[in-house]
Amino acid sequence: MLYSFLIKLRAVKVNEKKILKFRNNSFLKEIFKKNENVTISNFLTKDLEFLEEKNYFLRITCVGSEDLNSITKYFLNNKLNLENIVIQGNEFQLEEIIHNPLKSEYVRQFFSEDIEEINHKNELKVKLLSPTTFKFGDTYYSIPEPYLFFSYLLKRVKKIFPDEKGLKDIKNSLFNEIVIKNCKIKEREIKIEKKRYSCGSGEITYSFEKIEDEEKLKMLNLLGELSYFLGAGEFTDRGMGQIKILGD
Repeated sequence: MLYSFLIKLRAVKVNEKKILKFRNNSFLKEIFKKNENVTISNFLTKDLEFLEEKNYFLRITCVGSEDLNSITKYFLNNKLNLENIVIQGNEFQLEEIIHNPLKSEYVRQFFSEDIEEINHKNELKVKLLSPTTFKFGDTYYSIPEPYLFFSYLLKRVKKIFPDEKGLKDIKNSLFNEIVIKNCKIKEREIKIEKKRYSCGSGEITYSFEKIEDEEKLKMLNLLGELSYFLGAGEFTDRGMGQIKILGD
């Protein structure tokens, strides 16, 4: 099971006004240390500065009910113990954990039985909502070439659904048959802990028209669907690699 949900936080004490992006949110450090499948967004706001008593939202994704329960327990314990959550030097109080998909487009779930309902589309339209970088060897790339985008997802999804036969039959060589149909990626550099990385954000369309095997086509659509939960590329624990599937 994969989960995407929101936490609603109220700023109660602002020490550092500037809203920083792509920082390691240490308040979830223990959770990230235990599971690589937990990702967190930047604050979902266009504001440049924090304001006291204003509400802010973070999107969190995780894999499995155990992770979901651990994260929920962490936040509820803070609320019950009247403890503030410190993020970027500022203090917040938990207002709400939002699991209801009717309240936000960011709230979604995916279960193993949903695999049977995956469409056999001939293309995948993806929007990189936040800067995304892909590592191959010692080099970081800003353009999500098919091999970089899908091999990353395949590795992670196989761990989540180890018994899915269709995934076992997928080899990285298949990704060479995927064609980029449309690419509107803006490249930039992001500085993380004194090092600069090439990143890209924007829209890209992958064409699967060369792939005739229906089962493989289904698995590629599955990887695309799960990119919404898992993100793409490096530093997803810092809000990078946030994905939206277009046309859903």
